[in-house]
Amino acid sequence: MNRNINNTAEKISVPENLHTEISELIDSLDAAEKLMKPERKGPARKIIITVSGIAAAAAILITAGLWNTRTGVPEDTFSDPMLAYAEAEKVLTEISEKMRPAIGQAREAGETIKSHTETIKRLYNKQSIEQQ
Repeated sequence: MNRNINNTAEKISVPENLHTEISELIDSLDAAEKLMKPERKGPARKIIITVSGIAAAAAILITAGLWNTRTGVPEDTFSDPMLAYAEAEKVLTEISEKMRPAIGQAREAGETIKSHTETIKRLYNKQSIEQQ
């Protein structure tokens, strides 16, 4: 059995520059790994991260404080209930008038979808019958 191994080893030829190619490949992989892995910068990096965190927390607290001062208790704008009712009715009428064209478009879209759905069902049923 040793004889077969020796004969096989003699038949395999190794390129002369294989060592150089492997060495260059290892160097390029090492360089790529260094590019992909961020290096630690030491205490300066820690300081920047700490200051950034403090600034973010301060910004959140300031925003929350401003938000609370702006949102107060709503006041009644109408002292007369009939006047308030009339104003609400006016606003709802305007909304209704602006939605009327959209309702018609939605109805047309629904009819189009229904038509296309029926066509698809017909084609599917026709295909199912032909396959049988």
